[in-house]
Amino acid sequence: MANVLARMMDAVLGWVLLLPRDLGLLVVAALTAALIVGLRRWTTDQSRLARFRADRRRLRMLLREARRRQDRDATRRCRVLLGRLGGRMLAAEFRPLLASVIPVALLAGWCFERLPFLPVVAGRPLEVRLYHPVTASGSFVHLVPADGLDASDGWIRPFAPDPAAPSAAVATWQLTPEHDGLVELVFRARGRRLVHELPVGRRGPVRAVIRHEGPAPCASQLVLTPRRLLGVVPGIPVLGIPPWLTGYLLLACGLVMAGKRVFRVA
Repeated sequence: MANVLARMMDAVLGWVLLLPRDLGLLVVAALTAALIVGLRRWTTDQSRLARFRADRRRLRMLLREARRRQDRDATRRCRVLLGRLGGRMLAAEFRPLLASVIPVALLAGWCFERLPFLPVVAGRPLEVRLYHPVTASGSFVHLVPADGLDASDGWIRPFAPDPAAPSAAVATWQLTPEHDGLVELVFRARGRRLVHELPVGRRGPVRAVIRHEGPAPCASQLVLTPRRLLGVVPGIPVLGIPPWLTGYLLLACGLVMAGKRVFRVA
């Protein structure tokens, strides 16, 4: 389902994949910020939100003064008023949140499918893997020779137990694309024909992993280079956040704050 939606969004955002690494991230972050700021300005009463924020600042100042004077009644009143004001401010956030859910979700879904990795570059080695149930260990798989590809370790490779997954076997190839274009990787394994498309150069989206259904489910993988902002911004593995997402969130949050300040959006 996610890949189908991403293909639909390619008609609108596919050109972003032709941009350099950091510029592509900057563009989608700017689009996200424009959606959030624009929809917020359009769906909210800005003067009312500004009054809410001014009242909150004033109440917080009065609360600090009441605490300093040790005036319990004034402290309680300020807290009650702050609670009521917070409820009204939260209710005012509902419309912009509702309006932005679908467009931002579509944009984010496309990013998750298309931006995690850098494009495959001609002349740069690429590791390709084919995973199969562990019962395939010791058998061989044939990657059909393709025009524009060089296999430094041969086209026929054995399945071996995967150290990272005891229930799986894996065969690996070291390939070097020789020129830009769309290459079709065709695996012949245990009587099956499996296909994984490999776009070389900035010619379209790359699917890092394709799962092949059948009597013995297996998967083919392209070991791609993760996309990193400025080439160095890391991910947060503990939270499951990949490097590209860290850069995207940093840019988008910064642009949202800048956009709200420039266009005076509360």
